[in-house]
Amino acid sequence: MWRIVMDRITDPTEKQIGEHLRARRLAARWSQAELADLANVSIGALQHLESGAGANVTTLVKVVHALGAEAW
Repeated sequence: MWRIVMDRITDPTEKQIGEHLRARRLAARWSQAELADLANVSIGALQHLESGAGANVTTLVKVVHALGAEAW
């Protein structure tokens, strides 16, 4: 189900992906800055992704690979 938040349409799947990636980062005991550096993305892009606000596919792939989570 789609919903509108602050004049923006969001997909609940994006929130689930963000929560999953955040949980994996925390399990690895990495800060957002550390993961962003490992993934070669900006901290802002990582924060955007983890918050469920979405991200481009390149950012998602880089973060997933940095977490070693190719299959999930």
